[in-house]
Amino acid sequence: MARRCCASVLVMTFLAHYLFNEAPVQEATTAIDIEAGGSGPHNGTYTFSSPSSRGGLEPGGIGGRHTWISLNDSGSVTGLGNINNLRISGAMTMSFWYYSDNIDAWHPIMEMNGVDETQPENKLFGVSRETSGRLAMKWENGAGVDVNVFSSNNIVEVLDQWYHCAVVRKANGGNFDVLFYVDGTLVDTQDNGGSGYAGPDGGTNSFGFIGRDQASTEPSGAFRIDSLRLYDTALSAGDINSIYLIEKAAAESYGALFEEPKNILTPNSGMNYTAFLEGERNSRGYGGFR
Repeated sequence: MARRCCASVLVMTFLAHYLFNEAPVQEATTAIDIEAGGSGPHNGTYTFSSPSSRGGLEPGGIGGRHTWISLNDSGSVTGLGNINNLRISGAMTMSFWYYSDNIDAWHPIMEMNGVDETQPENKLFGVSRETSGRLAMKWENGAGVDVNVFSSNNIVEVLDQWYHCAVVRKANGGNFDVLFYVDGTLVDTQDNGGSGYAGPDGGTNSFGFIGRDQASTEPSGAFRIDSLRLYDTALSAGDINSIYLIEKAAAESYGALFEEPKNILTPNSGMNYTAFLEGERNSRGYGGFR
């Protein structure tokens, strides 16, 4: 289904959009795709591990919450529905907000991959943040033959800071270039010396993962993501900048841009309580603290 993205004048295929804001902490079970492009919603299942300090849906961000993914895979999403829509072997764009918790680490953002190295299981795309602070897009061309494309610089190296990222796979003749955007601005283009990279093939049995990958379910260090969008076309620089500006304004409407959960001292109690969201999204009748 062709949709218009934000305030853009271009028509594009907008497949999926995850806000990760369904319920506080670990109360949500389903990650809802609010766009439901193509043949329908691509909802997934949250993986949460007790206690809640291992991951959950935390206050702050687009729509009021974001997902915090811990070392043990808690907070990631599996079992995405209408999977054929997401088996993208051509041009595509993924945009998301990203935050690293106190450590330079490898963080898988989203992947479409199978369970082995045969061509039907081939990885069609995988986007990650590397330990160096570089962004990466990876896929397979031929059974088990990896195509790994990295940004040339450590463009998301600062810890404890939110970034808006977009990774675009754009046609270059019969091959593809990869473009990396940070905070609405193109910061790096990888074109393999001008010839582009051979695109992915196979993948008819691949499955989708958010916040983990098929080969290794454990990210190496906790991180946070929010407002993940997936398109099966290469967005323009103007489209990506529009998404960044609109989502930044939406986050700021909650009073602070992606403010982390804080302990707030309740007057006259001498005790700290974790901040709890107020307003109509609050699952309690009395807003305030949890």
